[in-house]
Amino acid sequence: MPRKPRDPAAAMIICSICKIEKPTDEFPPTGLRCRLCLNAAALEQHHKHRAIKLDGMKARRKRIREQREAGVLPEAYLTVPTLCHTCGETKPLGEFRKNRNSLTGYVQPCTTCTVKKTTGYQQRIKTKRNAGELPEVDASQLWTCTNCGETKSMHEFMRQQHTKSGHAQPCRSCCNRKAAEYKKTHPSKHKERYAANREKELKKTKDWQKAHPDEMRSSWATRRARKRNARVEKVDYAVLYGRDKGICQLCHKHVTKKNGTIDHIQPLALGGDHSYKNCQLACARCNNKKLHTGKGDQMRLF
Repeated sequence: MPRKPRDPAAAMIICSICKIEKPTDEFPPTGLRCRLCLNAAALEQHHKHRAIKLDGMKARRKRIREQREAGVLPEAYLTVPTLCHTCGETKPLGEFRKNRNSLTGYVQPCTTCTVKKTTGYQQRIKTKRNAGELPEVDASQLWTCTNCGETKSMHEFMRQQHTKSGHAQPCRSCCNRKAAEYKKTHPSKHKERYAANREKELKKTKDWQKAHPDEMRSSWATRRARKRNARVEKVDYAVLYGRDKGICQLCHKHVTKKNGTIDHIQPLALGGDHSYKNCQLACARCNNKKLHTGKGDQMRLF
């Protein structure tokens, strides 16, 4: 039997859920539940159904992975013609994206369409960032890693210009750990990949070294200290240059940032450590003249 519409003359109605008296404008034409409570209930139901659907998808993917690892699923034929849902072309199955969670081991769309879509999106984000249309990223704000689940500052994540946040998931620790595990479990693939792209990798390394001279000076000094089995502290050349105000601590002349070097007050060969206390700014001439003799401003240690 249909519900009888309420009397429009009533100015205030008590909601049957929140028990709050509200005007009739906040209620649907029929019913005693306000729109706010109805929206909250609908949102809760939506999240509930979404969680159930996600759990079902995760269970299905896990079941497919277990079956593929056990060898129950047949091997996919890479030459089977498959229709791409994006470009509409029929291509071999081997030209689609790999995904171990699917029954065939490959998913839509094809690799060409995926690369085109991803590259276009990244290029648009990069253009907006260079034009100043995107807000500046606060590197001190917290972000939760999708892999380890820890909440860290933005400094702990890799920088990427083509993302809206300016950084990429997961955190540096997870990326380094995953790369080390892959390199350990696939030594031949790592060597083959480097041998196939040797010139490209060398050019990439040289370009980075040229663009980051301060980091390279710090890295070289740290490497020398580790070879001597000395106690190592992270010493940033830019911080050291600012602390000594760009003045060589041996000849007391002004040194440009490009011509300065990191000098150990007590040399590493004589048992010195690599720390801010034992490091000072020196020009290349004074540093080469001093070598490992230990002659210099030793009072700086005290």
